[in-house]
Amino acid sequence: MDLIQRNNDTILHMTMSCVGGFTGVYAIMLRDHNFGQAATGNLLELFSRIVIGHSWYEVLWRATALGLFALFLGLAHMLERRLPGRSRLICILAEYAGILITGLIPPSAPPIPALFPVFALTAFQWGSFAGARGFSCSTIFSSNNLKQTVFSFQDYRQTGDPRMKEKFLFFLSTLICFYASATAGAYLVLHLGARSIWLCWIPLSLALYLTLAAVRQPKEEISPCSPSSAIVK
Repeated sequence: MDLIQRNNDTILHMTMSCVGGFTGVYAIMLRDHNFGQAATGNLLELFSRIVIGHSWYEVLWRATALGLFALFLGLAHMLERRLPGRSRLICILAEYAGILITGLIPPSAPPIPALFPVFALTAFQWGSFAGARGFSCSTIFSSNNLKQTVFSFQDYRQTGDPRMKEKFLFFLSTLICFYASATAGAYLVLHLGARSIWLCWIPLSLALYLTLAAVRQPKEEISPCSPSSAIVK
């Protein structure tokens, strides 16, 4: 129990990475290969649709999705400033609701509107869970996490700095959690369909427990990394 308490923030980060991996593969498999938590890809789709002249409804849907993503990012940032220590709890409770709604949307629904809850909840998660152990690290996508894994491994090999070893293991563990969850999620989506997303409540329940434990006890392991930080260490 003492080990869990000392590493609460790290375990919480890995748990939320599992949530991110599941929601990502869910969106790709059920919603026409749209990655609901990647703003860059959706922006590219938005502007390409404008040029190509596809349905303006789709342009509107993607613009709305972008607006939701930005809105919930801003909400996470505001809550962290106004309610420090409580923003993560609010995020987890909001994710419970978002996942419930997502699972109720039928597979036949248009893919982008069907992902509106995913755009919202993953943006909220990105703004609220931005790392641990002093490292800024996303729990909803992995491009930068892969880069940091490679760079920190090279730095450790060259310098022997134990902090670089810690960084390498942290980012590698995040990648493992994300993609292990995505792999399990793909199997579950294949066999259970749209409502498989509700299984995200399992890691979310662990995250809720860890968050409540952190709120109740003296903050001995406070991550120097602010959830709203944009600096990668």
